[in-house]
Amino acid sequence: MNKIRNSTLWLALLLSGPAWATHTGSGGIGGAPTAGPINTESAITLPKGIWSVGLRTEFVKFDRLTDAEMKFLRENDPEADLHSVTSLSVTSASAAYGLTDNFTIGPANPIRDSQ
Repeated sequence: MNKIRNSTLWLALLLSGPAWATHTGSGGIGGAPTAGPINTESAITLPKGIWSVGLRTEFVKFDRLTDAEMKFLRENDPEADLHSVTSLSVTSASAAYGLTDNFTIGPANPIRDSQ
């Protein structure tokens, strides 16, 4: 499984198209702290000729609903999106390169795993 995941990651990195002015907000640019509880893509561009790489992992463990709770919810809303996912893990690898001081390109590849 890891060999497939790694091969997919490298293939995606090699074949990904450009992303305009993208840089993961958790690493900071030029020493500026940009980390926080909410991570978004920043509009800050990298300086010309500068590379940036990042790896982000997020893991969420969900509380399970009891059979009685699921039955109650299903009876009250037959269209409810009920499932038995207990956890979600998302790892994203990204890279970026400053083509000019105002133009950065870079791919990002999320790998999702739910249990």
